[in-house]
Amino acid sequence: FHDNIKLDNFDENQALRDKRDMLITELECLKDEDLPDGSGKFSFETKNQGSYSTYTGIKPLNDSDYDIDVALIFDFNKNVYEDPTKLKVKIHDVLDRVYKRTVKIKEPCVTVEYAKFHVDLPCYAKDDSGNLYLARGKKSSASENKKWEQADPEGLKDYINNTITQGKERDQFRRVVKYIKFWKNRKSGIAVPSIGLTIFTIKNFQYSEDNDLGALANVLSLMVLNFKVSCSVSLPVAPYTDTFAKLTESQKESFIEKLEKFSEPIKNIVSLTSELDAISQLNKIFGEDFP
Repeated sequence: FHDNIKLDNFDENQALRDKRDMLITELECLKDEDLPDGSGKFSFETKNQGSYSTYTGIKPLNDSDYDIDVALIFDFNKNVYEDPTKLKVKIHDVLDRVYKRTVKIKEPCVTVEYAKFHVDLPCYAKDDSGNLYLARGKKSSASENKKWEQADPEGLKDYINNTITQGKERDQFRRVVKYIKFWKNRKSGIAVPSIGLTIFTIKNFQYSEDNDLGALANVLSLMVLNFKVSCSVSLPVAPYTDTFAKLTESQKESFIEKLEKFSEPIKNIVSLTSELDAISQLNKIFGEDFP
């Protein structure tokens, strides 16, 4: 099942790497320009983000939903751009010159859309102390929503990749996250942020040797119990926000209800003595992707 749903390693996908590298090369022209305040030239580095970089990705619902997250980290103080959307407009204009792709400015990033996938480019300013600030907002946003927000994408990636350090334990944690994300995408019908589910799983994961089903059942049971008390999961790094903050109370209640209907049969399947019965029931839960 895991092999059926897992996202292939980014380093093995030449097409995605080529598109990423092409966009970065196009943005190199910015390095010839002066900063708006005259303090120097544009300078930036890139870092891979998202589920590719944390080995927790699953195949999208359809072939057009593949996405790559590449952070653009600019080496200037955020005060260079009082309005961070002006930086995003600049990036948009450089990348929008090429035919057969669509470039959009979104609230957290600049997105380049192709027929089969899209590339998200979150933009950061790095101050002299190494602190990063994410450019929030788009051209139509209210002025109070055009802002720089302190963030720590590398710290978050390190938290996901290295909190569970043992090989077999970490491998099982990554598989369990993918099972939950698969169910969330295919069955829940609610756009719950995957990062929140991943962080919760890290905090509550218990290794079960040679038993992914038991490990999954345990995490799901704890999710139901905890989310009934408070349906929230805070980022472990700056800006320490609640990953579920944008969900309405109605969406939270609906998600908890569906999560419980997912958790209970998984818990019951653990106790089955017939492997054939267990496989049959798991197939009903996960669908045709389950062998």
